[in-house]
Amino acid sequence: MTSQSDDPSSSLSDLSLVDLIGRPNYGTEGSRIDLVSNFVELKKIVSGDIFVTQYHVDIEHEHVKLTKDDKRRVFWKFVKEMPNIFNDPYGVAYDGESIVFTKESLPIKQNETVERQVKVQLVRANRPLDVQVTLKRSGQVQLIFRSRSSGGGAVSGGVPSEIEQTPIQVVDVILSQGRACTLVAQSDKFCIVGNSAYEVPAKCGVNLYFGMELWRGLFLSARVCEGYRPMVNIDVSHAAFYRPQSVLQYICDVLNGDRMPPNYAVEQIRSNTSLSENELHAIGRAVKGLRVTVTHRKDEAQYRVIGIAPDASRQMFALRDGREISVSDYFKETYYALRYPRLPALQVGSKKRSVYLPVEVCQMANKQRCNTGKLLGTQTTLVIRQCATDAPTRLQKCMEMMRKANLENDEFIKKFGLGIGHQMVEVSGRVLQAPKLEYKRGGRTTVIQPMNGTWQMRDVQFFEGGNCANFAAITFARPNTLGRIDDFCRNVAKACNDLGMNMGRKADTIVPVHEVTDLEGAMEHLLNEYRERNLVCRLIFVALTDSKQYAEVKRVADVKFGMMTQCFMHKVLNDVAVKHSVMTATNLALKINMKMGGINTRLLVDPMVKNCLVDKATLVLGVDVTHPPVGDTISPSIAAVVGNLDLACAVYASSIRVQPNRREAVLYLEDQYRERIKRFSDANERKPGRIMLFRDGVSEGQFRQVLREELKALRSACRSLDKGYRPGITFIVVQKRHHARFMCRDERMAVGRGRNIPPGTVVDRRITSADGFDFYLCSHAGIQGTSKPAKYQVLYDDNNLNADNVQAISYYLCHLFGRCTRAVSIPAPVYFAHLACYRARQHVYSITGSEGSFGSRPRKTEPSDVELTRSVTIHDNIRSSMYFA
Repeated sequence: MTSQSDDPSSSLSDLSLVDLIGRPNYGTEGSRIDLVSNFVELKKIVSGDIFVTQYHVDIEHEHVKLTKDDKRRVFWKFVKEMPNIFNDPYGVAYDGESIVFTKESLPIKQNETVERQVKVQLVRANRPLDVQVTLKRSGQVQLIFRSRSSGGGAVSGGVPSEIEQTPIQVVDVILSQGRACTLVAQSDKFCIVGNSAYEVPAKCGVNLYFGMELWRGLFLSARVCEGYRPMVNIDVSHAAFYRPQSVLQYICDVLNGDRMPPNYAVEQIRSNTSLSENELHAIGRAVKGLRVTVTHRKDEAQYRVIGIAPDASRQMFALRDGREISVSDYFKETYYALRYPRLPALQVGSKKRSVYLPVEVCQMANKQRCNTGKLLGTQTTLVIRQCATDAPTRLQKCMEMMRKANLENDEFIKKFGLGIGHQMVEVSGRVLQAPKLEYKRGGRTTVIQPMNGTWQMRDVQFFEGGNCANFAAITFARPNTLGRIDDFCRNVAKACNDLGMNMGRKADTIVPVHEVTDLEGAMEHLLNEYRERNLVCRLIFVALTDSKQYAEVKRVADVKFGMMTQCFMHKVLNDVAVKHSVMTATNLALKINMKMGGINTRLLVDPMVKNCLVDKATLVLGVDVTHPPVGDTISPSIAAVVGNLDLACAVYASSIRVQPNRREAVLYLEDQYRERIKRFSDANERKPGRIMLFRDGVSEGQFRQVLREELKALRSACRSLDKGYRPGITFIVVQKRHHARFMCRDERMAVGRGRNIPPGTVVDRRITSADGFDFYLCSHAGIQGTSKPAKYQVLYDDNNLNADNVQAISYYLCHLFGRCTRAVSIPAPVYFAHLACYRARQHVYSITGSEGSFGSRPRKTEPSDVELTRSVTIHDNIRSSMYFA
């Protein structure tokens, strides 16, 4: 990091690892298309090299845990109180944790430490406290972005090492200071979350109901791109926040939901108003974990809610003199009589030393982001609708947010000798030819050519129809809907038969079930009846009345009895049985045929498919690993490996494993890889000659670790089957969590209402990594809003595939999802791995409990390995099928 250069994009330091491959070549297939990206150039506006000094700062209080907001307030007050050290705050950049960068070296010697106590009001304290700040020098960083390896030697594979990452980290921190530094007036107008700065609405954000609103933010992230040029990825981001208002109003919002007109209003509350058990349950879930402030005293502290007391007039606690008193009486004696003593009190503090605050004295803390996992389906729909802007409008909004943030005149950016370009970077892409798909017409193979990411199944049938001669239905719905469910089954069966399946004309029987606890017995009785008649029930339709019933249905069917099921809710029932929607019935048929072992469509064997898949007997694996959310100490991690069983990559099966919560060992991928290789070998009477692995859920910082561990597991799985067995392996990471977007420079090339780039557009130049084998591929036609391309990073390849091979096969596989007649945004094996992981999570709920299922109550102890394994072990009857489709 000390090489000298006047070029702002000159070099990063040496790379030591050679395990990640570099780009073999650029793709050439497809027709050229000119695009505009949401990247801008990062420029150097000073002559000579830019050196930045790095410092380590400790900010802590012996009794109170500080938030990031606390630390920012403490640090910048420290800067303000130390003008002899910090003579120009604009030359200082702080990351909100423990790292400080300065443009000029501070008057601190290498081993010297600066200490000071700063008095600040902390989020979790009810009065200003003295916070200890310790600052010491770490070293010097040169802002150079070219690796010495670019002149020969090892390559980084597009992933900078920890040392090389530092200049990028420096730029990211500098970019955020104009909105994060509390000495700047506009910092109060923003809420910093990661690389995004969300603008605090002047009045109200977009209403999401339930006391939440949508805020818009500016995302900024520095990247080292082709030619080692530093660029900044700029995007509009959105997030849900709790509306800053009284807790009373929040309670009304939660109880009202999205009903119009609302049933609850603060003005309707009376002195004797109390809440029912159901209302208290809803409120208890809604307030847990929130931060609130109080209005009955001059106190800027924020309190985290851990629970509620149902009635402030009945909730007792002990005073210091030992006397017992209710919350409402205490307020009457100490402050004033409560207006609504029968309403709940919020429990804050800790379980051992709880404090109770009447809801009428509490306010929702500002800048409080909502966990996306808490959003309901209707809220998610609202978010998608608000965020769905066409591609040109989205990029225009990016430029507007840039101007609003005044990045061009940002004093921090200029002080560090940097500047941001005025125009979005233009890139050249290519539109790949979509694969031809095989169907059947009149018993003979026919070919369909997708156009703009979609195709129609007019006058054609499935390539191979599945068998479902006998099927039944179970319903949680009211008895008076039995006739409608019979019509539903008949209409779906007709759609399946019209598409080439062999399916009975109607359900053999329809079994009503009142409670989810009755389901297992009802299904067992139903299957026994089939056995007594020497028949095989191939499928059970299940009419749900609540989405929470889904997990128990799948546990009983998949794990207990090995029975294929197709669940549906009231809307789907109504669409098929009453409105006679052919489209809805056809969509169900697409899923049912895959579950019954049929093949909806397959790739025409063109030269690309022949050379890259068929001739080499290629096993294509989709791998997804999901972890429980932060704070969940019970639920396990789940790994799904999905692999094809046929040479045409149309039929898949899965291998599922679970790992107890917070275990550091690698998930049991070797067993899963071995299982998939063996099943492929059994089905095709030969071992895979080539393995292509598409891995999801991996961030750039995990690339090396994941490749090292999982490639080793895959090689071990091969050796365990045959010591001399060493197939070629291509390891590709697929990412959707990024902010790169594109629009057509020539609007005449844009497609759809979103004016998006055409499906099949691939970009592997200009804004891709400096030396890695990566590309962006937009394989799908966006239904609404701006299409998000998937980013592919090839980490390892000893199959000697070139860029055209990898890009084409990735695109082809996006057409084999089967559940729709559209190309999807990621390769089908990865999508199927998502579905298998989701299904396994439903199975796990049976032993961990979940607020989203009826199967069991949440448990407090971690389940055993045996319990976990048993919960996700699919019954032998359906284990080799596409039960997850």
